[in-house]
Amino acid sequence: PVAELLAGSPDRATGREQAGVVVSFVPWNGSMVHCARAIAVTLAVGNTALIRPGADAPVTSGMIIVDVLAEAGLPAGVVNVVANDHADAPAAVEALIADPRVRRVTFTGPVGVGRVIGRLPAQRPGR
Repeated sequence: PVAELLAGSPDRATGREQAGVVVSFVPWNGSMVHCARAIAVTLAVGNTALIRPGADAPVTSGMIIVDVLAEAGLPAGVVNVVANDHADAPAAVEALIADPRVRRVTFTGPVGVGRVIGRLPAQRPGR
């Protein structure tokens, strides 16, 4: 990866390395802000984004931003949204994380759910 020292901070380095597909689990509260941040950081590093919005706010947690980006000329497939019903959430989360194309996962939400999501990638073969 390419790394540069931050100005005035010789003990900290920043790096930029493409990974591939990044799944971002976005909460229902503060959804536009979390979604925009997840997409911006993911694309800035050269990855593609898959947004999994909270079941209570799928439109504001991703679908609107993806539509705006498409209208602005972002190529299809660079940012995607996968929404699901509450009942399907555990299976949807496991399926997304288990997909071998997914290389990074980000999550904002309850600690208990975060612990489950944090353990899933470690259970994938080849990890």
